[in-house]
Amino acid sequence: KNRTEEQINLEIEQMAASLGAFSGRNTMGLSLEILQPYQAKMSELFAEVLTQPIWPKNGIEREKKLQMEQIRTKADNPSQIAVQNFMSSLFTSHPYSRDILGSKESLTNIGQTEVKNYFSRLTTKKNAYFVVAGNFDRQLWLDCIENSVKHFDVGQSARQIFDFHPPDKDVCITSHSDKAQSH
Repeated sequence: KNRTEEQINLEIEQMAASLGAFSGRNTMGLSLEILQPYQAKMSELFAEVLTQPIWPKNGIEREKKLQMEQIRTKADNPSQIAVQNFMSSLFTSHPYSRDILGSKESLTNIGQTEVKNYFSRLTTKKNAYFVVAGNFDRQLWLDCIENSVKHFDVGQSARQIFDFHPPDKDVCITSHSDKAQSH
């Protein structure tokens, strides 16, 4: 909350660093790559971004547009379509059956409030894992992590037990596209 997105990006660039968010089916996180001499300054920035995200509306809209484009181009990739069909067939009532990219409808319904609430609900002491690798100041990063976690609620673990019932019969899925070119 202390710096704008532009200020953060400039500071990262000035230190030849990389700071970015990532997500997967079971994870979301923050990744930092830095040169050893800048670790003290970057540990402060990392902690700020992790514990006090600003969630600018224009940033959320920009990411939604990028995600929409990924959804649109996925239709041109037969292997991605096949993987999603496999996941939908195997994990019928499990969250794994859902497309990891979401859908046009789900993205349309996501705004700043939903992103903030989701982040707050999942960023808890019970869900936090930190990994630091390379040539680093151990105590600096232990202090950074300890101070960051103080900002988290205890919360509930994101682990959920879902009934998994694989298909009880063979499943054959075919898909056809009228596209002129396929990758």
